[in-house]
Amino acid sequence: ANWLNDFRERFGNKQIFLGVSIRELYSTIKNNNIVGIVGDQRGKRDGVKINFFGKETLTFPGTAAIALKTECPVLVLLCAREPDGNYKAIIEPIEYLDIPGTKEDKIKGFNQKYMSILEQAIVKHPEQWFWMHNIWKY
Repeated sequence: ANWLNDFRERFGNKQIFLGVSIRELYSTIKNNNIVGIVGDQRGKRDGVKINFFGKETLTFPGTAAIALKTECPVLVLLCAREPDGNYKAIIEPIEYLDIPGTKEDKIKGFNQKYMSILEQAIVKHPEQWFWMHNIWKY
């Protein structure tokens, strides 16, 4: 697994592993550095409920909570394979600063916007969607 870590960090990236203090994430954002979060996991049973392809599913609140606290820009980055074998980067901002309501409402709205962007990419390229787990498990 060291080769994977080396690959991820070869251009100056730094991995922040689960369980590390949230202060490190806030510090990274405050110093105008980029935080990348892999958002492909289903939330826990007590997660944030949102709609994904017409079914309720659960998501994690963490990314939304960090974004709302720091008001940093959030971009969703996806890749789509082109017919010639190359990949096209798809970059979509999550516009979240105008979501009304309580903190919980804003977190839910943020997560819904994220999943809607993911849904649109899947609809556009359904043959490229492969999820390793059942996102509608609970």
